[in-house]
Amino acid sequence: MPNMETTPSSFSSRLRTILDEQKSVLSFARKCEVDDNLLRRYLAGSEPGLDKVVRIAKAAGVSVQWLTTGEGPMRPEDESSAPPTSVTPPLEPAPVPDIDKELMGRLMDAIHRLYKQEGATISMIDLGRLTADKYSEIIQAAQTPQKRIDMIDLIVVQLRKDLISDKTNPERRKRLAS
Repeated sequence: MPNMETTPSSFSSRLRTILDEQKSVLSFARKCEVDDNLLRRYLAGSEPGLDKVVRIAKAAGVSVQWLTTGEGPMRPEDESSAPPTSVTPPLEPAPVPDIDKELMGRLMDAIHRLYKQEGATISMIDLGRLTADKYSEIIQAAQTPQKRIDMIDLIVVQLRKDLISDKTNPERRKRLAS
């Protein structure tokens, strides 16, 4: 198994290592479905694209990581005997709370209708933000699905009061349709 001391330092030298195990450049080129002249250019120092690297690695039974960088085990089956790396495993994503899509949709629709009825404008992003804020309030305040749906009416009443008071406040008038 190649290690960092014996692993060839360039792509072309790692390709040469692979080809030493093959019958010929031509037969290996056919095996990995890459033009033999292209393989010869890689041997001369040209760098392949990712698609060619994957084809070569698959046909040779070597890892893409080893072929491209010289790091890690040469062959995938050597991974169990490879020395541990200092790479930190990826963090588990934080669990996403379940979203009640029906509640979210009804709430967004109710807010959108309210703004339209009051002649006020709201951008889609602000509608999304407002809906998300009110959704969080509902989820925290009501435990059952029916109580949550019922709370939409209370939210609409409060938002209507806010919109009406905005009509008398010149600084917030820009939200209203002209």
